[in-house]
Amino acid sequence: ELNGRIIGIDVGANIGDTIAAFQNSNSDLFLAIEPNPHFAKYLYLNWGTFDNIIISENLCSSHCGEINVEFKEKNGTASIQTLKGNEKVICKTLDKVIEENPIFLNANLLKVDTDGHDFEVLKGAKKLICQNQPTVLFECDLFNNDNYISEMLDVLNIFHEANYSQAIFYDNHGYLIGKFSIQDNKEIKNLLFYQSVSKLLYFDVLLINDEFI
Repeated sequence: ELNGRIIGIDVGANIGDTIAAFQNSNSDLFLAIEPNPHFAKYLYLNWGTFDNIIISENLCSSHCGEINVEFKEKNGTASIQTLKGNEKVICKTLDKVIEENPIFLNANLLKVDTDGHDFEVLKGAKKLICQNQPTVLFECDLFNNDNYISEMLDVLNIFHEANYSQAIFYDNHGYLIGKFSIQDNKEIKNLLFYQSVSKLLYFDVLLINDEFI
């Protein structure tokens, strides 16, 4: 429970600013995942001496394997360009990363912010989502994805199968848009369609175990 000890996983940790916002006490435990070497350098400087912060430079995706990537940095964040890059890296599912770091098997918080790679990360976290039903916050934006709406609905179906029933949407300024049913997702489809044609905003999506809604 988030009003108790946090066992959190931050995918796309950047320099660790989200951990600074979430951490309540030294008993909290965080796995900070940042594959971009530039940001990882500052992540280590900020959090590398803390016993309750484990830093990983894994690239999380929907599968385990080797891919060509290029990190595109802009305004303090970075997106991952796959297939087009010339840097070959190992990617792992988040479930595999947790398997290799078993102290996070009971994680109750997952934040994903990877500038367009979030859906791939969540597809690789099915075991965590189904078994733990953690509180999940992720970024939802087009990033030139032609299959954006269908892929988002596929991701929401992962949560539906894990017995989440509601998704809470915020706009890019942090204002609440509303709480929507995952099962009857007509309103979510309309919201995503509006986003895709307006190109004016992105969403942050919060999913919470129904027990706490």
